[in-house]
Amino acid sequence: MGDSRPVLILHDMKLISPTQCSTPRKTTRCPKRAKYKQFVSGPIPLEWLSRAAHLSDKSLHVGIALWYMRYLTNSKTVKLSKKTLEIFDISRWTVRRALNLMKAGGLVAVDSHTGRSPLVTIIDNEDIENPVQRCRSLLEGE
Repeated sequence: MGDSRPVLILHDMKLISPTQCSTPRKTTRCPKRAKYKQFVSGPIPLEWLSRAAHLSDKSLHVGIALWYMRYLTNSKTVKLSKKTLEIFDISRWTVRRALNLMKAGGLVAVDSHTGRSPLVTIIDNEDIENPVQRCRSLLEGE
């Protein structure tokens, strides 16, 4: 019976250096990070976001849109334009309801006029009570 295994003949092989290779070695590179064109920058106070989230789900969405515009304009007072609302997929009626809730909650001040985009001032000062301080005061019985 014949053996069908391949046979390696060593006297035909040569040892060559990497510089003599005809094909250049490929270096492996880390994949490039995706470059985001738009992002929300902070810091955004956690208490502010928490209070907005407790008002309604859409209040949090509107709040994030407000902080996005604050980053772009570098101002506490921002204009919620149609383009901004399209980016976040929020209707103007939803914005109106959310802004009214946020205004009542003390998170924003709103200057609205018929036929214009509302001018919203974000209230983010230390007047908003810190949740850690609130828990401490409850535990200490103050």
